[in-house]
Amino acid sequence: MDTHPKPLETRRSSVADDAAVELTYAASAGGRGRISRRAVWIGVAIPLACFGFLAMSFSSCPRCLSPEAECAANLRGIGQAMYIYAMNEPDRMFPDDVQKLIDANTAIPKQFICRSAPTGHQCYLYVPGASEMSPPRTVLMFEDPRNHGGKGGNVLYQDGRVVFEKAPALQSIVNANKTKAR
Repeated sequence: MDTHPKPLETRRSSVADDAAVELTYAASAGGRGRISRRAVWIGVAIPLACFGFLAMSFSSCPRCLSPEAECAANLRGIGQAMYIYAMNEPDRMFPDDVQKLIDANTAIPKQFICRSAPTGHQCYLYVPGASEMSPPRTVLMFEDPRNHGGKGGNVLYQDGRVVFEKAPALQSIVNANKTKAR
């Protein structure tokens, strides 16, 4: 006895002479082969909800960045501005004052502000005297240790890296550069 459902309508494909494709079968008892409206709505609603959630979570809202990530982006931009400045200098030296970056239109004042810094304190400290030829581990700028609740701070190195150093490591960087930092 044949257990397969009987074809209600069989159509032959003309893709190849020797190939035949059965497209429809009669639905057996119990509604097999039919999709309920509820299943269709679920199949449409779930992907739309997921897409909406992802679109909201990956929006380009500047306040969505953590303060640490925002400061890292600021320091990275300042580092790029320093390299642009040094390319125009005959000795390839970075500026002796960060105000020269703003005056040369390679940086904007907003880049020098940390939103988690205590009121009345300088956000970033600059260590002048480096050039493009300085060793890669040379510290160019670092955050005030009071930023970010004392957990640590970002440090801009000569090779353009920005690293979030935890409080003890940041304090040793501050101690090594406090006489030169401005």
